[in-house]
Amino acid sequence: MRANAPALSIFALSFIIATASAGAMSMHANGDQAILTGRLVAADGDQFNALLQAHPNITTVVLWNSPGGSARANADLTGLITAHKLTTAVAGYCVSACAMVFLSGSERYFSDGESLDTTSLGFHGSYVDGALAGEKRLQFLESLVESETAGKADSALVERWLHFADEHETVRFRYPGADGAPKTPTVFDCRGPGPNRGDYGSCTPIDGPNAFSMGIITSTRVLHVAH
Repeated sequence: MRANAPALSIFALSFIIATASAGAMSMHANGDQAILTGRLVAADGDQFNALLQAHPNITTVVLWNSPGGSARANADLTGLITAHKLTTAVAGYCVSACAMVFLSGSERYFSDGESLDTTSLGFHGSYVDGALAGEKRLQFLESLVESETAGKADSALVERWLHFADEHETVRFRYPGADGAPKTPTVFDCRGPGPNRGDYGSCTPIDGPNAFSMGIITSTRVLHVAH
C-alpha cells in the first residue's frame, strides 16, 4: 500500500487539475488573433494570460459564441485586454460577462467569423445566484460602460439593461450597417436564455440607438477573422 501512495497522489492531482479546467473557455491563437469560445469560468484569466505570454504577437481577441459566466474571469480578462491595449471583435453571440469583456477592447468590431445576421452583443445586469446584484455593483458597471464608450452610451438604455430582474433578459445589439445609420432597429430587448441567433421575432425592437452611435463598437468596419 505504501509503495502505491505516490502513484495515487499523482492520479488525484491530475484529476483535480482536469476537473478545475472542465467547462473553461476554449482559447487558441491564430496568427495575431486569440479566439475565445464558450462560458467563462474563474480560471480563464490565468489561461488567457498564459496564451498572451506564449503568443506575444496577439493584437486582437475574437469573442466567439460565449454566454458569459464568471465575474472573476470577466475582471481578469478585461484587465489583461486593457493592459495590452488589445482590439476586440465579436463572432456569433457574446452576452453578459462576455459583452463586458468585449467593451474593454481599445478598438471594437463586429467580425466575419459568422454571418452578421446571427452575430450580436447582449448586455444585462449583474447577478448572484440568479438574483440581481446590489446597487453599488450596478453603479460600478454603469460607470464602466460610460467610460468605455466615451460617454456615448444612452444612459437610459444602460439603466434599463442593468436593472433587468430576469438574468435571461438582455439588450441585444446587431451590426448597424456600414454607415452606422440603420433604417430599421438593430437593438432589441430579448427574453429567454437562447443566443438569439438571428431570430428576433419574439424580441421588442428599440428605436434610435445602435452599437456604433452608442460607442459599443468603435468602427463599422467588419473585421476579418482568420479561419
